[in-house]
Amino acid sequence: MLTIATVQVGNYEKRGSEYLAKLYDGIRRYMPKDIPLRCVCFTDDARTLPPGVQAWDVPHGLAGWWNKLAMFRPGTFMDGERVLYFDLDTIPVGDLSDIAAYSGRFAILRDPYHPDRMGSSLMAWEAGALDHVWMRWEDGGRPQFDPRGDQYWIETMQPEADYWQDMFPGQAVSFKTDCWLPAKIPAGARLIYFHGHPRPHECQASYIKALWNRPLSLSEEAA
Repeated sequence: MLTIATVQVGNYEKRGSEYLAKLYDGIRRYMPKDIPLRCVCFTDDARTLPPGVQAWDVPHGLAGWWNKLAMFRPGTFMDGERVLYFDLDTIPVGDLSDIAAYSGRFAILRDPYHPDRMGSSLMAWEAGALDHVWMRWEDGGRPQFDPRGDQYWIETMQPEADYWQDMFPGQAVSFKTDCWLPAKIPAGARLIYFHGHPRPHECQASYIKALWNRPLSLSEEAA
């Protein structure tokens, strides 16, 4: 069993339900069919969730991206459970087999602008192995001051990680650094992640608009 997780708080971009539906449809579209999935969303509004996705509560008082740290609370998942997290503004575009098969302790992206830093748009971990990320944040009074957000804290508390770009070069690509100027999706890409603006629904690139507007063909199956 692989748990697919995301976070949707505050009606993301005023399109929370749209982003969730498109993300989970894309995941199911490209995830190997022989992998049993459990799909969960940490949210303050269960009404935004598509069929087949479980609503899990988030702690009160957390702003924006800091809600992502709640996924590391001890006991949130069963120890040893495999968790694969996607930011909402991620578009799957190809076979996710390699990413889904990751079995290490913790994987995360390299920041596309600062490769020596972490980017938390795509993460995978063994539940229980990163409890300290939340516990030290809780013990420290839940600081929410750093402009780099959750990924600053994760990087500080868990400096050792496997990086998606190193394990599977070219599979997880940034829209801004890998797609925008070439005006195309690189060959071999499996997912496109966005950071800052434009968000996917704002993007005028024809190849992104085509992906964003594709029918949710697997919605009935997911229900």
